[in-house]
Amino acid sequence: MTEHFSVQYQTIMPPQGFWIMLTDEWGIPVGTVAARLDDLGPTSLADFWKIYLPRTYTAEDGKPVELKERQPSFCQETRGRIIYLGEMWVAERYRHRGVAATLAKLIQIKAFQRFSPVTGLYVWMRPQHASSGFAQACGFQTIVPDAIKWSRPPAARDKNVSVSELWLAGNSAAALSDLVYDLSDEIQRGW
Repeated sequence: MTEHFSVQYQTIMPPQGFWIMLTDEWGIPVGTVAARLDDLGPTSLADFWKIYLPRTYTAEDGKPVELKERQPSFCQETRGRIIYLGEMWVAERYRHRGVAATLAKLIQIKAFQRFSPVTGLYVWMRPQHASSGFAQACGFQTIVPDAIKWSRPPAARDKNVSVSELWLAGNSAAALSDLVYDLSDEIQRGW
């Protein structure tokens, strides 16, 4: 479990978050994903991160991370009731079969239904996934490369990519509505 859903850093009660787990016919987990509602009020997502991330991550020198004042527009402008998606995992034998994209769409629709009204939602993605078309396959309309601008980045903890290099994929409330309608059309056509 990552910091964004860990009980070490978060206290998420049922009205603020939920998990979806897919299982196979024998009850073995196939995939998981989680959603968390952050009600930021007038605070921007960028300002929220400036408070939250230094409590969660440390820089190479052991001091808290630090973000630059100016952040990407999506992060500066997004306020209110924001959904964060995370903890996506798909069993090895089910990868590259569309399970992750389907799970991403499912959690977006369920979170939109459960938490509305919302301003939007976002998820962190590794650069290779976000830039390969996977973000669009998951139904995300907004993609922000290197979504957090750091003045003191987090220490690398992951052999594949540093937290400081992650991209943001997200949707506004309007894009979530579009996703619901698009999926309804797909289902009617025999998804």
